[in-house]
Amino acid sequence: MFTGVGDVGGAGYALSRASLSAYGTEDYEEALRLGRAGYEAFSEVNHKWGTIAALCRIGFATLALDDFDEARWTFRTALERAHASAAISLELLALSGIGAVLRATGELEQAATVLTFALPSSSPPHGTRRPRRALTTSSTRHSPSPRRSRYRRPAECRERSRPSSLTAAMHGRA
Repeated sequence: MFTGVGDVGGAGYALSRASLSAYGTEDYEEALRLGRAGYEAFSEVNHKWGTIAALCRIGFATLALDDFDEARWTFRTALERAHASAAISLELLALSGIGAVLRATGELEQAATVLTFALPSSSPPHGTRRPRRALTTSSTRHSPSPRRSRYRRPAECRERSRPSSLTAAMHGRA
């Protein structure tokens, strides 16, 4: 659709989204193929967000195919690029991928550390939004608890607050 009008970035988006759909249907080979094609299209137009998101999709597909080394390398590359671009949501996605790799390879303590850091700040699954909203009405809405405000720290505060085992896991010293 997008390539017919010459929009390479749009084609990258379509391919990357198709990769996500293939992953959802457990067609991991196709998810990997489409993720790589999306990555190439985004790279061609130097679309930073798109290349990082595509790397994460590639990482999850390779993880599902039990290629732990490629998954680890892909997520670390995505994390480095997301951090350099100050794309916090993509940093968290890459960290969740690193945590999933650590879990899959039996490094459960490090996986727990990484996932505990990465997952609280991501948006809750669709089905949990309404109950969570109902629990945070009235008094908590007007005076956030220290726990709620902790998740709104700027990226530089997060960097300082990372446990040393998380920093080690991110930089391959695990």
